[in-house]
Amino acid sequence: MAEVMATTLFTVGGTTVTVSTALAVATAAYSMSQSAKASAQQEAAMEAAEEGVKEQEYIEKLKSKEESNIRRERLLTALAAQTAGAGAAGVRGTTVESLQLKSMEDYRRDQLQSDAIGASIQKGFQRQREAFKFRAESAKYQGVADMAMTLAQTGFSMGSPTQKPGLGSTQK
Repeated sequence: MAEVMATTLFTVGGTTVTVSTALAVATAAYSMSQSAKASAQQEAAMEAAEEGVKEQEYIEKLKSKEESNIRRERLLTALAAQTAGAGAAGVRGTTVESLQLKSMEDYRRDQLQSDAIGASIQKGFQRQREAFKFRAESAKYQGVADMAMTLAQTGFSMGSPTQKPGLGSTQK
């Protein structure tokens, strides 16, 4: 049966090919379509993951801004309470100022620390996004490379097709 398939010939566009050659081409085409599908799915998954990281980054920025607003409110409340308390007690001068300066220094320190942590978190998100972009590009190029290898393997396994005399052939 295998000999019959290998020797069974048919003509396509003036070129005579065997059934095994036609099957090799069909197999290669199917393999390439599966490779293209897999790389497209992987690329889409990486792009979706990148979008998820962008969302997380945005949420983290909003959270950082909200925490900054809360710190600012605490500072203003502390300053107002210190001023009101000092005024009601009849305290004047450097005592109130030193309390207020300490409160402002605490606020600045907390804000700088929060900014540093926020910047580190943002850098982490940025690195994740870049990694997902790289993986998506790699998936695309790997799919193309797989298809090229499939074509090359098919071409090498088929050899050169024979042509019947008189159908575009130079043989006589």
